[in-house]
Amino acid sequence: MQGLARTKGFFRENGFKSGIHICDTIQDVQEVADKMLGKHLVLPHQNEDGLMCNSVLVMEHLEIEKQYFLAISLDVKSGQPVITYSDVGGLSYARLCQLYPERIYHHQIDFDKGIDFVNLAQVADKLGIYESSRISFMIKNLYECFLQRDCLSIIINPLVVTPARKFIAANTQIRLDEDALYRQ
Repeated sequence: MQGLARTKGFFRENGFKSGIHICDTIQDVQEVADKMLGKHLVLPHQNEDGLMCNSVLVMEHLEIEKQYFLAISLDVKSGQPVITYSDVGGLSYARLCQLYPERIYHHQIDFDKGIDFVNLAQVADKLGIYESSRISFMIKNLYECFLQRDCLSIIINPLVVTPARKFIAANTQIRLDEDALYRQ
């Protein structure tokens, strides 16, 4: 279910509003969770019974300095992996293509040659990341995961840079080749 819908809902049993909350302390988390767990979240455009809340996801709040889009996927035409990246993150890929097509880049990877740090430094440069070694190692490790796990795609959107210059994969989607699941 979309996050926006959860913010517009309420809990049927106690009238507590919204399924998404920002908490500053552990005590706040406990209070909010107590108001949600075991209750039914009623959302707009759904039946009035609501959805039972059996668990609560607690996430760290990220201070975001910059967001990027980064993906490794299998190019169906060439049969080779491709790195797709942009200095604009946090939008769906379709929306990114619509609003900023000139800021989307692709780098084809030859299975036989693999990935090298010269190419990764070029990726970092196009993204405007001047500490290229950290992002290069991240992409190299992502590529190794892509190969080892028989992935069809790994998408990080957004890849976040914090004010402390840490890279964090804030949201990641991984699609595996179903024909290779027996090897996992």
